[in-house]
Formats: sequence, C-alpha cells, structure tokens
Amino acid sequence: MVDFLGIGVQKGGTTWLFHQLARHPQIAFPAGKEVHFWDRVDGSLVKQWLEILEPPSRSNTAGQPIRTGEITPAYASLPTETIRAIHAACPDIRLFISFRNPLERAWSAARMAMVRAQMLDSEVSDQWFIDHFQSAASRSAGDYSAIMERWLAVFPEEQLLTLLCDDIEDCPTRILDAISEHLGINPKGFAGLSAAALAERVVPLLTADQAYKRKPDLPPRPTLVPVLKDMYAPEVARIARFLGRDLTHWVDGFGVPAAYKRQPRREIRIGAKGAMAVDAWLAKGGTPAAPPATPSDDGAPGVNARRTRPALSVIAVFRDMAREAPRTLFTLSPGYQLGVDPWRYEVIVVDAGSTVPLDSDVVASFGPGFTLLRTPPSPSPSAAINEAVRLSTGEAVMICIDGARMLTPGVVRLTLDAFRTWPDPVVATLAWHLGPKIQNESMLEGYDQAVEDRLLESVDWRRDGYELFRIAAYAGSSKKGWFLPTSESNAVAVRRETFDRLGGFDEGFQTPGGGLVNLDFHRRACAAASPVIHLLGEGTFHQFHGGVATNVPQALHPFQTFHEEYKRLRGEAFSPPTAMPLVLGGMPWQALPFLEASIAEARAAHEG
Repeated sequence: MVDFLGIGVQKGGTTWLFHQLARHPQIAFPAGKEVHFWDRVDGSLVKQWLEILEPPSRSNTAGQPIRTGEITPAYASLPTETIRAIHAACPDIRLFISFRNPLERAWSAARMAMVRAQMLDSEVSDQWFIDHFQSAASRSAGDYSAIMERWLAVFPEEQLLTLLCDDIEDCPTRILDAISEHLGINPKGFAGLSAAALAERVVPLLTADQAYKRKPDLPPRPTLVPVLKDMYAPEVARIARFLGRDLTHWVDGFGVPAAYKRQPRREIRIGAKGAMAVDAWLAKGGTPAAPPATPSDDGAPGVNARRTRPALSVIAVFRDMAREAPRTLFTLSPGYQLGVDPWRYEVIVVDAGSTVPLDSDVVASFGPGFTLLRTPPSPSPSAAINEAVRLSTGEAVMICIDGARMLTPGVVRLTLDAFRTWPDPVVATLAWHLGPKIQNESMLEGYDQAVEDRLLESVDWRRDGYELFRIAAYAGSSKKGWFLPTSESNAVAVRRETFDRLGGFDEGFQTPGGGLVNLDFHRRACAAASPVIHLLGEGTFHQFHGGVATNVPQALHPFQTFHEEYKRLRGEAFSPPTAMPLVLGGMPWQALPFLEASIAEARAAHEG
C-alpha cells in the first residue's frame, strides 16, 4: 500500500517538500523523488507501482508507523482514467499539491526550456517565449482549476491537501505542521530543523554534464508581462475562489521589480531523481526488482531493535569528542548524504568510554537509523568496533575508526553503488586534514580548535560538503591521491562476510588509539577482497582534537612504538597494499587541485 502522493505542480516547491519530508523518521521514499510511473505506464500495472514503493519496514526503530510514497509534479496533468487506477489501487491514499503563481510558473518553465536548449537570453525572441507560454504542455500545467476538477472527481476533498508556494517561503513550519496532520505523522519529527534549514532553496543536484543549467533567476521581460497577465488572470480568479484565498497579488505583483528583490535564500542541491527505479524496471522488460529483504526482528542488547536489514552499517567510533561528534554525525545524516534513502543504511555510534558520554537522544536526532552503543574504556578501539559490527545488521560494513573525521556528501551513495556493482570489493575513502597542512605540522604554527572553528565557519560546508576541500590538506596516508594505493582509510567498507572472514579488527593491537590496527585491517582487506575502489571526489576530513597520532608534533609521533607492536603481532615490518585501485565517483570543482596532484603522482609512479 502506498500512503501518500505528491501530485504537483511543476516548479511548485516539490523538491523542497521532498527534502523536508525525507528528514522525518516516519516518512520513506523507497524510490526517491519524481518516480514518473503513472505518466509513463498504463493503469494495468498497479502491482509494479506498489512493489517499487514498498519500504523495507512499516515501522521505524522507535516503533512508529512508516508512511511511504512519492512526489512527481507531472502527475498533476494525469488523465481521469489514470487517476481512477490510482484510486482503485489505494482508495485511502493521502494526496497533496503545491500551487505556485501560474504566471511565475510559466515564465520559469520557459526559461528552463531555454537553458536546456543551451540558448542565451539574447538569442531568444519574445515570440519564442510566447509560443512556449501558449504550448499545450505549459497551458495544461498552469490550468489549476482543471487539475483540481480531475482529481476531485475521483478522490474526496478531505484526501487532497492544497498548499501554496507563497506559504513555503513565508511560513514553512506551518506547512510542515499541515502535512504532518494530513499524513498522520508526528510533527515533532521536524523539530530538529532550524529556521535556516527551512529557509533554504532546495533544487536538484547538478551533474557534470548539466553544469550549463546553473543560470540565475531573472525577472520577466517587461514586454512579456502583459501577455502572461492576460493569459492567466481568469485562472488566478478561479483558483482563488476555490481556495478561498486572496491571490490578486499573483497578477498585480507579477513583473513588479520590487517583487524580485527578496533576500536571496541559501541554495542546497539534493541528489538524483527516483525515475531510475522505473527505468530499471522497464529495462528488465517490465519485471520490477524484488523489494528489500525483511528479516525477523531480533534486535541486540544496547542497540535499538531493527525490523529491516539495511544495505550498509556505518560504525563511527568516538572517545571524548563532544566538540567533533555533532559535525561528523551531521555529515552522516540523511539530510546531508546525497541520493540515498535513509532506510538503506544505519549508523552505529560507538562511545568508547568517553569521560562525558554522548547523549543517546542527541545521536538519535540525526536520523532514523542512528543508534548509540557505549563500550568500556580501552586503549584500543578494536574490541568496540568488533562488538558494533556484531550488533549491526547491514549487508556491508563501513568502519570509521576515528570519529573526528567529517565526510563528503557522496560517500554513502557511492559505497552502495560499489557493492551493487562488484561482488566483493574493498571501498576506501581518502583522507584530508582540516587546515593548511597536516595537523602535526600546522599545530606548530598556531593551528588549534579555535582556529579550526573559524576556518569551518568560513565555508558553507553544511549546505555543500565539498566546500571542505577548500580548507584542507592531504593526510600523509593519502598524499599519493586517488589513482595509487593508499596505506589506510578512515571510511573503509567491506561485505560483512569479508569482515568475518578477516576476523574483524585484531584485538591484539593495544597501544593507545589502536596503533596500526586500522592500517592492518585495510592491508588485509585489500589482500582478501577485490577490486579496491577509491571514491573519486570524496573524502574524510580530520578535526583537531588532540589525537594520539594526528595531533602531536612529528618529532613525538608514536609510529615507532606502533610499528614495534605491528612487527610483534605480524612477524614482519608493515608494508602498504600494492593492489592498484579503481575509481568510482565524480569530481566537485572544489577538489580539482587534488585531482591535478593525483594525476601528477600517478604519472610519476608510472614513469618511474
């Protein structure tokens, strides 16, 4: 059963609605945003639609019911017979639609078409715009009264919630409260969202081949304002009567320069659209992929009971990192990680004997799959990591041995992509230090937590995590770059079977911080599984916290002690992995200097 459906309209704030709803612990979008099922296939395939949108579980880790659905603006224009097919499948489904000033919508849609055609404003005539305004597709998308008539001819009025883009901008909290009541979810699920987050302008992520779409919003041409007013004034009057709202400002204010001088909103870009699920189904000849497995509920002590098996368990280890932990956990949260459903991964936060323990409620606030595991103090985190993996439920595990390291927004999605592509890979993320140099050196020049706090405030990393590349330097282990082997990774992932086959992290490593245990695990994983995948354009970023190895002067670095322990346990000196990596990912512009350095290192190694 599908519980809700966002049916439009185009350019009506649906991406913002999707982004906010996806943050709620009772909402699931199993196929992402804009599934485009009903505008691409016929009404005889209801079973396939229900399977695509079936969530892994019908309740979250707190035991609250899950509401599942999708938002596709094109559904506003569906014909009546298709709407009847939806009603037959889900007669009690909750619907919502968000209307935008139709004059603004028509102008924005025309400009989007112009940009997609890679045309400049100076190359487009008034008549070109008028032809677009008058096209059947544009007129249909702006005929709000006809849209409402079609849907309400099939569904009762109480099942359709109407929203306005104006209210999303002016009173977003009230919008989320209305949706919570309409969908029957707890409005407190949005309580952690700040006013700044709710005020963000949310738009789809630009891929490398779509960069030409990054064009500024422009006010309508004065010569076109009367055309659109004449075209849409009657429709505005009709929809205003239906909604019982005064919407005269939609017509009277259109084209007025002052209306385009609002305080600019921060922009956040979110990941890929959900039509991929339907694409995959169609590519298989109309046979949908099986829904995710749902094993029995056998929760383990110390961790919330789980009714689903996520594809990935992230193990993040913290000890006395009250300052650093919230930043790291934010970078693992569903609101930050791009293009991945919250139910596809879980995060087990290990508090390895902190003097002031992490708060379980704070940990849980970062997402539906976040849980806290407290372990006794120990010089080494090895036993805590093995215990967390034993209690986790993912098909694969990612180990972040140092919780001080923030992640970039594509790490989880690309890791899942790697496990879908290869049967038994090792997935590794390269490492950086915040600051101008590795912190063992920069600390001698005055770099400390206060300097780092100001450095992080200088870039908008919460909106765009790739900004971290602009304020960081390669960690020593990663200085050879993406195209050559690395000695370790702070976000290394393997299948659970591989982790078990390796015996997990060797608990014989007992020097402070675990010594070379992370390097040892990475080396053994690279020898036992294949291929080694480096996540291109992604990274982890070390915060200054007084670590036993990363935040001491080079002259005092305990490597020799660590190495003696390694040789005692392994019977030989440590040597880094030699397997050449494959790379998977993209390249944010902020990381280009490191790409150039990686290419130079790879060329030098090849020529040498």
